[in-house]
Amino acid sequence: MHLIRNDEGKKLKEADSPWLGSYVLILRPRAVAALTPLLLDYGELLPLRCPGTELRLYNVTNIVPALDEAASTIDRFPDGRIMMVRRPVFHKHIIGSNDIFKLSRRPGEPIYVSQRVVDQWHSAKLTGIEFHHKWSSQ
Repeated sequence: MHLIRNDEGKKLKEADSPWLGSYVLILRPRAVAALTPLLLDYGELLPLRCPGTELRLYNVTNIVPALDEAASTIDRFPDGRIMMVRRPVFHKHIIGSNDIFKLSRRPGEPIYVSQRVVDQWHSAKLTGIEFHHKWSSQ
């Protein structure tokens, strides 16, 4: 892996979670230390080779089929398979107490996290991720 440190001549800020996409978390040691108890319940931390920087990839292994397909906005392939979920709606009773999950093993499937994970992230003053509210357990 190679970190991009400059973009169009501007030096980028170092983040606790360098961005790759919503489908994977890349974490520096500070984020790993702050989140490990939550992370290991729902996935695995894998080392990444990145010259000059210690990084871990968080692979979510917790698949929770909680998508309410009828209520969600979904783009599909001609054969009916899901291409992209534009606006997910969840069956909250299926999510239950899962703090971190994916809806399927499809490539590019985003990671969903609970408010508990967001609160832990913010209380540790970690940087690099902006969270978007998708559901409430209320």
